[in-house]
Amino acid sequence: MMNSVSRTAATLGCVVLLGIVSGSAPAFAQIVLPGTQPNELQNWPLKRPSECRTCHGDYVFGRDYEPFDSWSGTMMANAGRDPLFWAAVDIANQDSPGVGELCIRCHSPRGWLEGRSSVADGSALIGYPDEIDNDFDGVECHFCHRMYEGPTGTPFQQNGQYWIDDGTPTQEPPRRGPFQNAFAPHPWQYSTYTTSSEFCGTCHDLKSPLVKLLDENGANTGLDFPEQLTYTEWANSAFATEGTSCQDCHMPAPSVTPAYACDSFNPPRPDVAGGDPEPVSRHDLTGANTFIPRVLDGEYGALLGRSAAYQATIARAIDMLQTKSATLVMTPPTWAVESDTMQIDLRVTNLTGHKLPTGYPEGRRMWIEVVATDALGTPFFSSGLYDTTTATLVSDAQLRTYKTEHGVEGEGTGFHLVRNNRIFSDTRIPPRGFRPVPGSEPVGRVYPPQPDSTLAYWDDVSYRIPVPAGVQGPVNVSARLFYQTSSRDYIEFLRDQNVSGPDPKDRNYPLAPSRGQKIYDLWAQYGRSEPVEMVNDAATIAVTQAPPNVSSLGAAHGHNRVVLSWQLPPAAVGVKILRADWLDYPEFGSTGGGGATMPVPLDRLGDALAAGWTEVYDGSAASFTDSVFTNAGRTVATYAAYAYDANGIFARTTPQSQARATSYELGDLGQVGMSQAYDGKVDGAQDLPKFSLAYGTLEGEAGFDAEVDIAPTDDGSRSGLPQPDDRIDFQDLVLFAQQFGVGTPQAKSGPGSPPIERGPVVLRVRAPRFDGQKTEVDIEVLRGGRGLRALHLHFDLPSDRSLVAVRAGAALPSSAFFAPSRRGASDAVDLAVLGPQATIASTGTILRLVFRGSLPALVVDEVDARGVDGARLDVSVEGGAVPGLGSRARLELSESVPNPFNPRTRVDLHLREDSRVQAAIYDVAGRRITVLVDGELSAGTHPLVWTGIDDRGGAVASGVYILRVMAEGESATRRMVLVR
Repeated sequence: MMNSVSRTAATLGCVVLLGIVSGSAPAFAQIVLPGTQPNELQNWPLKRPSECRTCHGDYVFGRDYEPFDSWSGTMMANAGRDPLFWAAVDIANQDSPGVGELCIRCHSPRGWLEGRSSVADGSALIGYPDEIDNDFDGVECHFCHRMYEGPTGTPFQQNGQYWIDDGTPTQEPPRRGPFQNAFAPHPWQYSTYTTSSEFCGTCHDLKSPLVKLLDENGANTGLDFPEQLTYTEWANSAFATEGTSCQDCHMPAPSVTPAYACDSFNPPRPDVAGGDPEPVSRHDLTGANTFIPRVLDGEYGALLGRSAAYQATIARAIDMLQTKSATLVMTPPTWAVESDTMQIDLRVTNLTGHKLPTGYPEGRRMWIEVVATDALGTPFFSSGLYDTTTATLVSDAQLRTYKTEHGVEGEGTGFHLVRNNRIFSDTRIPPRGFRPVPGSEPVGRVYPPQPDSTLAYWDDVSYRIPVPAGVQGPVNVSARLFYQTSSRDYIEFLRDQNVSGPDPKDRNYPLAPSRGQKIYDLWAQYGRSEPVEMVNDAATIAVTQAPPNVSSLGAAHGHNRVVLSWQLPPAAVGVKILRADWLDYPEFGSTGGGGATMPVPLDRLGDALAAGWTEVYDGSAASFTDSVFTNAGRTVATYAAYAYDANGIFARTTPQSQARATSYELGDLGQVGMSQAYDGKVDGAQDLPKFSLAYGTLEGEAGFDAEVDIAPTDDGSRSGLPQPDDRIDFQDLVLFAQQFGVGTPQAKSGPGSPPIERGPVVLRVRAPRFDGQKTEVDIEVLRGGRGLRALHLHFDLPSDRSLVAVRAGAALPSSAFFAPSRRGASDAVDLAVLGPQATIASTGTILRLVFRGSLPALVVDEVDARGVDGARLDVSVEGGAVPGLGSRARLELSESVPNPFNPRTRVDLHLREDSRVQAAIYDVAGRRITVLVDGELSAGTHPLVWTGIDDRGGAVASGVYILRVMAEGESATRRMVLVR
């Protein structure tokens, strides 16, 4: 056994960290780890593997389970000659001088125990990689079979901290192993530790003693940075609680019986299926690495006599990946619909006892490849393609990978093993029954907790595959799961970051390349770490066409309800109707409110449901009343219909199968001080007082009430969607007057309704009457009163005159609202007759205006007359108007109709006189999209039509756009929303 002085020194060994800072690693000289120390094996040196081979290899022809033969081709048997390992050691030593000694203790235990790792680049190790029985053989037979629990009986489980029995000067330490009855010419001791997972955890659970783990906020967690936690992953999984050890998977029993542990053939040992508790365990230590064994075979296989062993290791790794690591199951749709998107669901399940993939993230990764082809085999969709000529995984929007990305806080992801202090992502699949401990949690992907609080040990992923129009069916979809040992990025990192000089253990030293260049050259020579296809699944899917959608979805507003109606197409058996609410009232579309964007219908039913749209109807009727809203008081609801056929295929929504409506009556304002007192009616008891108090104000002024800002609407009608303009003026009055006295949508005309008169209106301004203090002027209707609902008059007054009072004339109905302007000088007056069909209906005096002081003549320079349906009427003024002037402005713009639109909207431009006009569309950032007009236009009305096309002929994206019109120094704008 270890002498008492050495044992005490080793037992008291501890981690001493001085001056650790984020993103940097201290020198390795600051660290002492407990366990057997270099040069402490004084009694019995480790035996060479060839001595073990004498009895434990080449004794049963054709059966390659013998311990030496199955061991010799493994990564553990070649851990010291792995060229990728040495390239990484050089980078580690550059980042933290001397730290390579910590790496060598697991990759060349003999060299470390015998004191030859103090030169951390391995140049002091005995021998060369192309030789056997030297320090480059890696994890050797005698090293493992002399490991024990230590003087306290409690072994270490991480960071290569091991105890090696040294016996006494006169008594050789026993080999330790799994057999109770061994016939051996050397000391032997049965050991449960040798067959335990804790034994494997010695080197397969590594936490940096140099750097602390930072969380996603950059805060120090106090935990040593976890480089790889394979043992921890197993220990916190169902495999540990069920008693499945590492050796059960990585050192399985042979497939033959009887089997023999050595060339004595005594006793024969059956395989595990025969019930013997002490079967022979294979020593092939199978993992997933096929890249480095291929390199080792090419470089050293013939020289070492291990070519067959290397090839066997590669075959076992492929078998492990393809039969024991994962499953991949595809759930395809019943149909592939032309010009639509089909969804392919995949589930990848982890069968291993640790994360998949596991180990240090030196470019290790898995990914899914999905390819869809038509009946002729022509691909029309792919994700996860790997370009073998460039060794590059092609990035795409749906690429699904499984890997860990470490890095340095403030620098991002990278491969600096001893500097990394952040786990930026860990999307590897947890093992079954996994309960993560700090530092082992998934990062960047959610594996949902199950009822027993363990994480899902599978990953569900969906692919959205566009199906071309006219595709020749059936279509075929294949999915393949790939594993790759080392990515191109990692290999190039090792090459580009290596500044340590030539490989000191190359026989051509000092003319040899650096280890980084060497691994790059080997990577290029031996298949570029070719990915291995693990598992796959495929499906053949019939092709069909979607049914036509409903052609005219209607939505009529009401009080806390919307009445939907539609015509179901003959090819459909039913329709689903979805709704999304716009809940930003009273700032719907307000230019100053900056409220939420109105929901845009999504083409596909699945997308809409995933985006949170609410299903309100599913059936075959032709109408439905929606009365359950997220916001019962004020909602603008957007509806989209998706018809479906007998096969359950859904149509894509179109503008014709979409509709919008308010769930309330415009103008239903509630009592003053009681904003929630909505009753579904627009009347004088509750709504008129609130409207009157706010009339004439702008947003930001005293008295402004956004709820009263009900106009304009998107289509100019009383049932349109509100598009407030942050001012309460004549537009709002016209709409309020139309709504007044109604509680449900009413037809503008029809059976039982009087015809709408659209004849010209003739007004007269009577001669002013001055009484010494004030001037009174009467406004009369001479003709057209039966069709006149609302009137706006603006006066050109001298600067020292103002309107001080407005009185109703004898011809004005009692249900009229009239008011002077409240903004600036009182030089305008508005009136409207309230009621669904109300008009002035007669001739005579409608208004008496009172002005302060003497006013010899009243000049009316702007007139806006509206009919019962809110439409503009032709009007002339006698006695007080400037001849030929119907409006003070040179140009007027109508509202954009429709708005929102797709793909066409129209704005009418009215010019008072011939003018040079520039009209252009801009986006909200002020970039010009296209020019509609640039030239001379005659007086009159001109339609401005935009079809959503830019000046290059391309279709612009959905969004808000501005029409700006300029004419002889005057300008006007209109806001319009394009919804694709």
